[in-house]
Amino acid sequence: MFHTTPHASTRPVGGRSEAGARRRQALLSLAMFVVLILTCGQDTDAQTLIEDEIWGTLSLANSPYLVVDHIAVPEDSTLILQAGVEVHFRSGSYLLLRGNLVAEGTPESPVYFRSELAEPDPGSWRSVILRTGANVDFTETWIEDGGANTNEGGMSSSLGTAGSIVWNGGGVRNCGDHGISVNADLSEFRNLTIEDNAGDGLAVVATTPPVLEALQVNNNSGMAIKITGAPGDVPLGLSGTGNGLNAIYVDDQLGGDSLPQTWTWDANPNFPVVVNRLEIQNGNVLRVAPGAVVKFNDSGAYLRVWSGSRLETVGGTDVWFTSLADDSRAGDTNGDGASQGSPGDFRSILLRENSSLFFRDTYVSYGGANSEGLLHSNDGFMASLDWEGGGLIGGGDHGIDVNCVETRLRNLAVNDHAGHGLAINPTFAPELDSIDANGNGLYAIYLEANPGHLPNTLTGSNNGVNGVVVGGDLASNDPAGTWVWSHSPGFPVVIEDVEVSAANTLEIEPGSVVKFLDSDAFLWIFGALNVPSGGGTTWFTSLADDAQGGDTNNDGAASLPWPGDWRHVALRAGAVANLNDTWFAYGGSTGQGQFISSLGTAADVVWTGGGSAASAADGARFVVDRFTATGVQFLSNEMSGLRLTPSDSAIATSCEFVGNEGLTVLNLDEDVIVDATNSWWGHVSGPYDPTDGNPDYNPDGLGGPVSDFVMYRDWAPAPTGNQPPSAFTLQTPEDGTYVYGELVEFTWDATVDPEGEDVVYDLEFSTITSFGSAVYERVEGLTATEWTVDTSALPFGTSYWRVVARDEGLGRRIASPGFHRIDNIPATDAENPTDNRRLAFETSRVQPNPAAARSELVFSLPKTDQVTVRIVRVDGRLVRTVHDGVLPQGRHTVAWSGEDARGERVAAGVYFYQLTTSAGQLVERVTVLRQ
Repeated sequence: MFHTTPHASTRPVGGRSEAGARRRQALLSLAMFVVLILTCGQDTDAQTLIEDEIWGTLSLANSPYLVVDHIAVPEDSTLILQAGVEVHFRSGSYLLLRGNLVAEGTPESPVYFRSELAEPDPGSWRSVILRTGANVDFTETWIEDGGANTNEGGMSSSLGTAGSIVWNGGGVRNCGDHGISVNADLSEFRNLTIEDNAGDGLAVVATTPPVLEALQVNNNSGMAIKITGAPGDVPLGLSGTGNGLNAIYVDDQLGGDSLPQTWTWDANPNFPVVVNRLEIQNGNVLRVAPGAVVKFNDSGAYLRVWSGSRLETVGGTDVWFTSLADDSRAGDTNGDGASQGSPGDFRSILLRENSSLFFRDTYVSYGGANSEGLLHSNDGFMASLDWEGGGLIGGGDHGIDVNCVETRLRNLAVNDHAGHGLAINPTFAPELDSIDANGNGLYAIYLEANPGHLPNTLTGSNNGVNGVVVGGDLASNDPAGTWVWSHSPGFPVVIEDVEVSAANTLEIEPGSVVKFLDSDAFLWIFGALNVPSGGGTTWFTSLADDAQGGDTNNDGAASLPWPGDWRHVALRAGAVANLNDTWFAYGGSTGQGQFISSLGTAADVVWTGGGSAASAADGARFVVDRFTATGVQFLSNEMSGLRLTPSDSAIATSCEFVGNEGLTVLNLDEDVIVDATNSWWGHVSGPYDPTDGNPDYNPDGLGGPVSDFVMYRDWAPAPTGNQPPSAFTLQTPEDGTYVYGELVEFTWDATVDPEGEDVVYDLEFSTITSFGSAVYERVEGLTATEWTVDTSALPFGTSYWRVVARDEGLGRRIASPGFHRIDNIPATDAENPTDNRRLAFETSRVQPNPAAARSELVFSLPKTDQVTVRIVRVDGRLVRTVHDGVLPQGRHTVAWSGEDARGERVAAGVYFYQLTTSAGQLVERVTVLRQ
């Protein structure tokens, strides 16, 4: 074999003297002569042996060259390979580059680095190894059969970062590990074929974004292309198949430390970008081109947009951000044959404070692994979210969950998320239009604050709440004005808690349905509430009211609306309301009413048509300057139908007052007479008014009772609106029956509806006689007039039961004309328990009840007797004995401080005084309030 050196005309660099170079050349020439003599006659296979340090030029004339152990290009030196040169490597050998390596191949005469074997296996030699500061300039150059060591490729870097790598034409193939695996300050890879390598095809840890152009990457066991450190542009012309990951994988910080600019990811069919954990920082913009697909590596993968930075798509052709497993987009990226995306496959697109997102025709799917939305802001308020066209699909939590200053969402599909479809906390009122939300586990759309206009193009079904849930101050940071909630059939507005400032007007489009989320939900009006005339009936009602706005809570027939399901619509001091054909139903949870004034005097209420029904308190209750109601129905409210304290004028003409459990009209201001003429009071004989004067008197009236200072003559002879079912009576069990531990049949008379509508019955059990929020058990929607109850499941002590009948029209209801008491305690004399109790002692009710702390039980004994008074819980367990001893005949009072036997305050809830004498036992209930 020949042992040769580079051409003598190539001068080494880096401080070596010309004389030193000549001496080195002479010594090497002598060595060549010796080797020539020693090897004369041996089979050389025409290979030129090279070893140790080397620089200069390897000419085609002496090619191929053989590396037996290794060769090294020193720092500040350059090794040049002419076109057509081949460098062959023996097993375990390598090229170590500290200086510069130049290969000047052409398409006709490429340069090769390959094994010396005719049929080499992958890993037949080691690698072209780049040390810190090394530079490579390759043209039409191939590296083949290397990668013998783990985590080295045909070209690899170790112990530092290469200076620059410029490679245009040729490629890498058949390596035992990666094809190219380098750290580099600058890198450019153009027109390469990278194939059949046992690891990644091209893996670059970049200090500045690499230049990639026209790369064909096939059949590599690992990732086709992996760029970490500082990924940048992803151009057209990247392609590949048969790789472990058919994509360009990106990680770390977009653009690295480069000056802020716009980076573009183009669309390469079936060769997407796969994001691991990528940050967009320093004011950079990432623009994803039309038709591109971006996938996420695993459940921890995310794309984070930092302050002042921006993520955008420009539209025209759909862009997808999706799961690595989603073969329906850009093909089988993970090379597993067949897989599909699932909720939570990746984390999120994370949006930091003052970041922005601009999407057109863009879809995001299958993220939300970290209890986050597919879009999620996790640090302050992002600056803007502007998205038109596309949608969000299959999130493991919410679809969108962001705090955002400016929000515009239009023409989106929001489907199949485990949490909310959209959850937005906006600084300014968002712009929403044409959003269709379906199959989301919680709310379809949730605006946590600053709701503004709500158009009629918001739709959806099969969500946890089929509507747009709103909270906070209405458009509090926007210029004052009128904000319109439009009628969206089957997709109502659902109020969590909303306030309308004094400068704003909330206008509800006629025919709309507004529902309330729960018993704490309210709408407070400091400014104005307006429902224009025409366009149908408008409803403020319970979330469970399927008769209005559809099955909003998506539970089928599992729930029915009930008084106290929500709080109220309240006009604050100076507020005004102008309502047409507007109903309120099933509110009043705080004991005031469902349409009220609070904390001051409302200015003006004008209410024409509609009504207030099934409130747990008053139907309407106002301290107001001027009140005018015309043709309004007040039906089946659990306190007064209409309660007024007017300071100027009060009119309630041509109204209906039926089935209210308190006064039909209660006027608390004797200086202003309520004009309630031409109204229907539930009977042709007019309202019941036993007080002479002020201004009317009607002691024989069989209609609802009315207070003083109400003018009701002449009254209407018949109702004008829908009528509730007729009255009926309770049958069994009779009042005062002991039902301890029994199967008991509860029965009642049938009733009919005047309009012939179907009637259903609700059986209620309550701790107090006013029922309302004290109802602890309810059997709803019965069509028969009987129901069997296992009373062992009822609380220990005294309860009350009643039946409520309601028609199926507008949900009118009428309570039964009374209630029956049942005692779920053992009777001391099974044959005559009520006589035993009457002969033994008499009691009055516990006072006060409910009690904040101290309460008292008053009772009378017919004779001197041993008396024990215990406080017990609902489950019968002893809380405290408050008396145990002999008491004389007569009246006695026993008090309880609300403390247990250890002197500690008991939790809020229901408790019982258990009074025991020699003749029997009696139990009285007390409700302890939260301290």
